[in-house]
Parts: sequence; structure tokens; C-alpha cells
Amino acid sequence: MKRIIGLLIFMIVLPYPLFSQTEPLIKWSLSLSGGLAVPLAAYGKNDPEGSAVYNTEVQNPWIIGFQKGRSGFAGMGHYYNAELKVSLPNSIHFFLRSGQFVNPVTTAELSLFLSGKHGIEKVEHVDYEIFYMTPGVGYSKTLKNWDLGISVFAGYAQINYPYYRSILLYTTTDPPLIWGHDGERPRLNALTYGGGFNINYNFTSHWAIGLESTYQKAAFDYSMTTRIIPGFTPNPEFSDTVKASVLNAGLTVGYTF
Repeated sequence: MKRIIGLLIFMIVLPYPLFSQTEPLIKWSLSLSGGLAVPLAAYGKNDPEGSAVYNTEVQNPWIIGFQKGRSGFAGMGHYYNAELKVSLPNSIHFFLRSGQFVNPVTTAELSLFLSGKHGIEKVEHVDYEIFYMTPGVGYSKTLKNWDLGISVFAGYAQINYPYYRSILLYTTTDPPLIWGHDGERPRLNALTYGGGFNINYNFTSHWAIGLESTYQKAAFDYSMTTRIIPGFTPNPEFSDTVKASVLNAGLTVGYTF
């Protein structure tokens, strides 16, 4: 019996050094990335005339706002995010990504358009600031020190209320009257989804640097009511959608535990 017990202990202990030298079957990594956020499609379109909304309840319709679903007026911006990833032996990996992309809004064409209707005006618009948290799945191929990967993801996104106003510089009051949204400015929620690819160079067993590009989109519904402030009756409420669509391209640095 003692010999059998001793043999079992020997069989258990002997493989331990061998297993301790092998690579773990599951690898965890953390990466940070950032770069340019390029607006696409309607999100980056700049067409005041084609997106103007008019009050059709009066004999001579006037402008009550702009449909962001037609023209988002988004300019070149930036993004940054962090990603936690678990890689399996079959080259499949799962990840959770969280970050934000920010696009300023171009207002020069809006100002010119409204000035041509009434008198000199100056449009001001908050930047689009879109936060997201997206789980996803991907596939990676390793070639020596290089990793090539593709991925898809879907999750939660939130944007600040797309508030804008126009300062009526042609008015004689001091300060000038303002035309803009009158009411609450809640943050807006939506589903976001997309995909991307990356190429990384592993310069040590733990550290890697690389390039990534992702396409991401989301549609944020909201409503708006505008009026001249102070003292004028609000215009009819209208519904709108910010159709965020961006191509993110940037640098990434990662650490494998």
C-alpha cells in the first residue's frame, strides 16, 4: 500500500515542473488606445438648407430647427478607450471595451444660412460626446511577433443632448436675443455596434504596440422645441435623431498578464 501511495504521489508531482513551463491556456490582456474619429454618412454631412425644419402651421413658414438625421454637421474628432480581453487557445478572444469619441460641430455654414434669412446670426453648438461600453468577440492570427485580429461588438452608448442656439446679432437688445431650444437637455441612450481590425507587434512577452481601426454607429432619438429667448412663444415640438457614424483610427498599447 505504501508503494502504491508513493507511486501516486510521484506521478502527481513529476509533471508539475513540465506544466509550470508551458504557456497558460487562457491569456488576459489590457490595452489602451486613441486616435482620430472621422464622421461618416449623415453624421458628417453639412447641409443647412436640406436639413432645415419649418413650421408649416403658418402661412409663411419659418425655421424651427435642423434635422440632425439628415445632416449631423460633425467635424473631425478624437476617441480613446480601454479594453480588457481574454484570449482562448483556438485564437478566439472575448473583450469588453469602454471609451468615448468626441466630434466638434461645424457651425459656419449654419450661421451663414440663418444670416441670409433674417440678419447676422452666430450659431453655437455643443460638441458631440458619445460614451460607450461594448462587449465583443474576435479572432486573432499570430505570425511570429505580429498579431492580426478582427472583431465585432455591440453594447450601450450615451450622448449629451445636442443643444444649439443662434445669437441674433441683428437685434438691438443688449445682450442680443437668442434663438434656441427651450426645455430640458437629457442625456440620450442607444444601442451601438460595429467592428474593426488591428495589427499589433509584441516587442516583449508582455508588451505590445499596434494600430487599430473600428467602425461604430448609433442612433439617438430626441425631441426639441425652439423659441426666441426671452419672451417669445415656443415653436411646435419636432422629433429628431442623431445618427452617429464614425471611423476610428489610432494607436494602441497593450499588456498581457
